[in-house]
Order: sequence, then structure tokens, then C-alpha cells
Amino acid sequence: MKNLIKADIRYFFISKAILWIFLLFGILCFANSFMCYQYANQSLQQYRNTYNYMVESGADIEAELSKDYILHEGNNIENPLSYFKEQAEKSIHNISPQNIFASYGESCTIFVPIIAVLVASLLVSHDEKNKTARLKVARNGKIRFVISKQISGIILLLTTISVGFGLTEILNRIFYNDLQSISDTLPFTINFVQKSNISHQIIYVFLVAMIFFEIGYTISNIFHCYTAITIVVSVISFFAPPFLKYDPINLKCHFESKIFLFEGVVTPTTPIPISTSNAVIELIILVTSIIIINYVASVKKSAYN
Repeated sequence: MKNLIKADIRYFFISKAILWIFLLFGILCFANSFMCYQYANQSLQQYRNTYNYMVESGADIEAELSKDYILHEGNNIENPLSYFKEQAEKSIHNISPQNIFASYGESCTIFVPIIAVLVASLLVSHDEKNKTARLKVARNGKIRFVISKQISGIILLLTTISVGFGLTEILNRIFYNDLQSISDTLPFTINFVQKSNISHQIIYVFLVAMIFFEIGYTISNIFHCYTAITIVVSVISFFAPPFLKYDPINLKCHFESKIFLFEGVVTPTTPIPISTSNAVIELIILVTSIIIINYVASVKKSAYN
């Protein structure tokens, strides 16, 4: 099995597929970090403009900041100084070096499903197009062949996610330092994400990666629609809202609303109300079903077609 895993990973490097995946994920990470920087810059500018206007109007700044703001219909804001200060603090919180994984994890809720399905489709299509599955199955058996694919996919995904995090950390630090050089961030309070919450976010990102890898692998293995499944998942990841209480999209939105704050540029999708216990049961059923379908399809399918 070790040789099968090495062969899959070697293919990704020799074919330069891993470099294209790194490049795609790197572009997505850069886009997220840059937009977070732009959002923080704009939020600070809005606060400064409001602050200067109120100073010129002779308002008591300390009294205004001690009040809570109220949002009315038509985007009318009562006590805008408190509102814009809170928005600025959230945007700074999102890009600050101390909260890098929170920002990265929020972007992963959109980007990781796409990368996971892409890795799965490449793993399946490689053996299908080159007719190498028959040789691997003949030498190692179907069970070892299927398990090795899952392990290879997990290794490649963990590597990609780790590289993406490293890149995001570098970018966020650069953008944050630039933000501090052009704006005074001292008056703002930055909250730190608790370690327990970060642990939940890390676990969630890895689980999402593995689940979408299994979905992509299963569909690619059965229907051989490698490009189509990647496009469909990309559209769903960016645009699709939940339709039913128990549909998988609503399940994803439910857990994300519990785990992430979404104080950056990634906008959360409001889930249809569902209890966490029901969501966990549905998740277990979904994952179990995918694994069973993938196993049956792989075992029943002839490797010599």
C-alpha cells in the first residue's frame, strides 16, 4: 500500500498537478487576505470620517462612544460613531496576526470544498485515463487500492491546507503591518479567538476537506465527470443557499454558524433552523453513506474496463 500512496503523490509532483493546486489555492488565499485588508482600511476610514465630523460638530466623543448604536430600517444608524468603531474593530480583529487561523478558516469554508473535489477528481482521472488501475489492482487488490487513494488524498489535502495557512499568515502579517503604518489602531480593542474555538475550527476545516474529497471521489469514480463535479461544487460553495432543513448545504451552514464568527469579508449563509443533535446524526449518516457507496462502487467496478 505504501508504494501505491507514493505512486499517487509522485504523479501529482511529476505532472505538476500539485503546483497548479498550490497556485489556485494561493490565489484564493491572496484574494481573501487582500479583501480583508481592504475591508479593514475602509472601515477605519469610515470611522475616522465620522469621528472628525462629530469633533467639528462639537459632540462629546466619549459620551457618544459609551452609547450603543441602533440600526433602523433603510440602513439608518442611530449613534454611528459606536457602530463604525465596532465595524473597524471587527475588521482589524479579522486580519490581526493573533487571529490568523480564524480568518483563514472562514475562507476555507468556501475554498477547501473546491480544492478537495479537484484533488479527488485528479486522483481518479489519472488511473482511468492511463489505464493504470488494472495493474495496481492486480498487484495489490481492490481493497488496498481504494484505501491507498483515500490516504493519498488526505495527505495531499493536509499539505495543501498547511501551505495555504502558511501563505495566509505571511500575507496577513504584511497587510496588517501596512495597515498599522497608515492608520492608528491603538484606540481599537482587538479580541482574541480562544484556543478551544481555534481547535474546533481546525477540526472542522479538516473534516470538510475529507468529506468533500469523498464526495468528489465517489462521483468521479462512478460517473467519470471530473470537470463537471468540480464546477458544480465551486458554484455550490460560492452561491448555493440551503433549500431544505435536512439538505447537506444547510448542514454545512449550520455548523459554520456555530464555529466561525464571520467578521471578515466572507459572508455566512443563514441556515434553516435545525438542532445540533439532528445535524450531527445527519452528518454521520451522510458520511457513512458516502463511504459505503464509494466502497461498493470501487469493489464492484471492473478494473479492466
